[in-house]
Amino acid sequence: MPQVSIKITGLDQLIRRFKQAPKILDEEIGKAMNESIGLIERNVKLRTPVNFGRLRASIGGGAFKGGAYAPGYGRKIGRKIASLVTNVKYAFWVEVKPARHTVGMTGYFSKGVEASLGGITKFFENAMKRVADKLTR
Repeated sequence: MPQVSIKITGLDQLIRRFKQAPKILDEEIGKAMNESIGLIERNVKLRTPVNFGRLRASIGGGAFKGGAYAPGYGRKIGRKIASLVTNVKYAFWVEVKPARHTVGMTGYFSKGVEASLGGITKFFENAMKRVADKLTR
């Protein structure tokens, strides 16, 4: 009976790299989340109505592990959380009721998030490419 023998070179190295996959994925997802929240913050601030600037200055966020986050825009991926928040009590009313702010502009937060979606997609696509590159080089 004929026999076939196949030798796979580099398989041990590939197995070692794939054991590092969770760590690499965690790092790259964290980078993409930080880039995303930075983009959202910029786009929200650009659309925030300004009377004295207190609301705009109060908007901030970031990505971090575990814990809870304040009300605002937030997403959780695994144990990582990215959030964009404000501590100004009237922020919600400026978002939903333009008559509450002297310069109007309802929906500044949601419009800023919406304007960021293309960039966010790109950040995560690039993160996945970096993961694939690190696992296969």
